[in-house]
Amino acid sequence: RVVDTLLDWQKISITGNPTVTDINFQDYKNGFITSAAGISRSSDSGKTWTHIYSKSGGFDNFFPLSATAFFVNNATSLGYSFDGGIIWAEASNNSTFAGMDLVFTSPSTGYITSTSGLQRTTDTGKTWKNVLPKYTNGIWLFNTGKGICYTTDSFKTTTDGINWAQGYNISLGNPVQTFYTMFFSDNNHGWICAMEKIGKTAD
Repeated sequence: RVVDTLLDWQKISITGNPTVTDINFQDYKNGFITSAAGISRSSDSGKTWTHIYSKSGGFDNFFPLSATAFFVNNATSLGYSFDGGIIWAEASNNSTFAGMDLVFTSPSTGYITSTSGLQRTTDTGKTWKNVLPKYTNGIWLFNTGKGICYTTDSFKTTTDGINWAQGYNISLGNPVQTFYTMFFSDNNHGWICAMEKIGKTAD
């Protein structure tokens, strides 16, 4: 039995009962989820979901660049839609990056973290270049050209993700945490998701 400690939450069912991996809402009604089955969308605040794109193995992350440009990824491929999620396409598979987290700064330029390093594309995922040859997971780029990427230490950029220098260590206390993804609401306030913990920064 699940005890609802958040009071007004309601459990819903999704057709096929897929493992949900990420969620994003553009407003209080319209949102998307990635799952082991692909991509689903809701137009009623998440009460019901419609499966809109199937993918063997599914997708792990959802990144909205704008109100109409969306990106998803799994360990080997990148998916995208430039019409608000109606039509989806996939870039060529890339088995070398084992993609974990992703962020895009334009329809063509984006980054995916991986076990072999931070990968950068300038052609919407057709080709990738390693710009930080370290195990990376969790990345965020600001519209100022600055950004942060988590490795075993954190790294920061001031050149739109091309060049990186070591930044501040990230610690949420013992034991040492494995970080997965980051989100910032402005240039100072952000959150990082770790195994068993969530961290918040205001600086």
